[in-house]
Amino acid sequence: MPIVVSEYIVDDVKDKSDRYKFYEIDTIQVKGKTKGKKIFFPLDTENEAQRGLVDSFELYEEALQAYYSGDWKSARKLFKGVKMEVADVFMERMGPRGNAPDKWRGIWTMTTK
Repeated sequence: MPIVVSEYIVDDVKDKSDRYKFYEIDTIQVKGKTKGKKIFFPLDTENEAQRGLVDSFELYEEALQAYYSGDWKSARKLFKGVKMEVADVFMERMGPRGNAPDKWRGIWTMTTK
């Protein structure tokens, strides 16, 4: 079962152990809040099956940075090479547009809690 954690958890765990590597998944703004929050996937470096995900996550993070910066054309190309379901979420968000909408802040605003 996939696990998603906040920056608070990342900071807390990093202070206590180097067992986990955290990959940023998204920056979201929850309905009713005014600031975006980063969410992460913890990868257990002692779990052999999870270690195989490192290459996918590195490509994913590159695609995510293009998405944040508003370069959706590059982001689409990179996300297509990512073999993870979460990449499909970004492809759907970006739709057929060339680049991000005007006033893009790189934050996806959630419309429901």
